[in-house]
Amino acid sequence: MPEPSLARVIGLINLQLKSLVCAGEIPNCACAIPNENRPKNKDKVFIARKRIDLNAISQFLFVIILSYKIMKEYVTDLTRFDHLIATYAIPFAWKVAGAFAVWFIGGIVVRALRRLLELALERRHVDSTLVRYADSTLGLLLKALLFLMILSIFGFETTSFSAILAAAGVAIGVAWSGLLSNFAAGVFLILFRPFRVGDVIAAAGVTGVVREIGLFATQVDSGENLRIFVGNGKIFSDNILNYTTNSYRLVVWKIQISSQINPEQALAELKKPLESIPKINAGFGVTAEIVDINPWVTTLQFKVACHHADSSGATSEGYRRLHQTLREKNYPLPKAGEPRLTPA
Repeated sequence: MPEPSLARVIGLINLQLKSLVCAGEIPNCACAIPNENRPKNKDKVFIARKRIDLNAISQFLFVIILSYKIMKEYVTDLTRFDHLIATYAIPFAWKVAGAFAVWFIGGIVVRALRRLLELALERRHVDSTLVRYADSTLGLLLKALLFLMILSIFGFETTSFSAILAAAGVAIGVAWSGLLSNFAAGVFLILFRPFRVGDVIAAAGVTGVVREIGLFATQVDSGENLRIFVGNGKIFSDNILNYTTNSYRLVVWKIQISSQINPEQALAELKKPLESIPKINAGFGVTAEIVDINPWVTTLQFKVACHHADSSGATSEGYRRLHQTLREKNYPLPKAGEPRLTPA
């Protein structure tokens, strides 16, 4: 039912007041005054020589009625609001407070556990890269568990959410199979340690010094001082040649001389200058061998031992001294195009 307008309510109140006045409910009203002496305005009466404004009275009553109605509706709405707060707002606020408390305390616990793991691995002198791997993995797992705990506080079903995470993990694993294979290879490189940071290696077509073993790639500095990033999966699936693991490295020279020269004499004369190369292992000495011989050429081989860092300089110096000795002894060199037989 539509609400009556203000003018309509005031008019109804005026009519009721007029009827009361004319019925004698209000004494000394304007009805007792002769017609000729009555005021021209019918909406006004005089009581005890004082003017009573019916419009003002009706408006005052309307305000009282309207105020009562508004207060009644306000009290009803306030009761509903209190019910809403008590039923929904306060429990939700407690859940939010509990989630913040779990996140704060859980973060402290996670950091403490990661710190304890790091200290335990450092006491066992575990490789720093493996320490970073373990720290990152533990932090990720603990934060995922903390997130599930917060979801359970808000009433989410963690079992279904775990199933969704598992499905998402399978999808991500299929999409990122290459990256994950590099990650798994990086873990195995750290566990089995075929090389370490600072070693000189040759793998996946790259030769150089290992600078960092990352989660997905290994950084290698080549001989030209170029930084090369090689995927761990490619390194782990290939043969790895480590020049640094052993205490020394053999430097090998091979030369060919004419078959007309006595090979034993050539070995003795060419071996002597190699013995004075700097930074070679004097205890190992110089090994001289005949590795191939045929009617046209004879192949001689010489070996010395040195530290892996000095191998490049020793190789260059050895070739220089061998060439100088060959020229000083006037050894005839094999002619170009002569056939060379290789051993079976």
